Amino acid sequence: MSDMRTDKGQEVSLDTAVFAGGCFWHMEDAFQKLDGVSTVYAGYTGGVMKDPTYQQVISHATDHLEAVEVHYNPKVITYNELLQQFWKNASPAEAAIFYTSTEQMELAEASRKDAAKRIGNATKITAATTFYKAEEEHQDYYERHGMACIVNKVFRLGR
Repeated sequence: MSDMRTDKGQEVSLDTAVFAGGCFWHMEDAFQKLDGVSTVYAGYTGGVMKDPTYQQVISHATDHLEAVEVHYNPKVITYNELLQQFWKNASPAEAAIFYTSTEQMELAEASRKDAAKRIGNATKITAATTFYKAEEEHQDYYERHGMACIVNKVFRLGR
């Protein structure tokens, strides 16, 4: 999946990566600060219910995971670099990588083998399904509130 954006009069082809790593507020912040990442959306994916809400997802009324959809310029940052950021920030028990191409699947599988030596092999790797953008109050949460969560606990972080 890719889309086009304009950067200083030049068309830039963006790729998309989708990761679930526990709380999407924390994952959103981790990816937003990377050079080459243009947009990160908090949302839900991996389930079958249409248009899930935050309350449905966190109460396990749906099988969706909190996730982030990362739009990035592959000429500036690689998918492997995004995977490295994912492994640094994901909660292994709640993590999943949703690939959008065969290349992403192969890179994700290879990175999981390396990460498994440190954190185990619980992370699911599966084809991307519909990504539902979370409610507006969940977008850019860290930037607006100075808070992120790690393993579903909220922490106030100083910046």
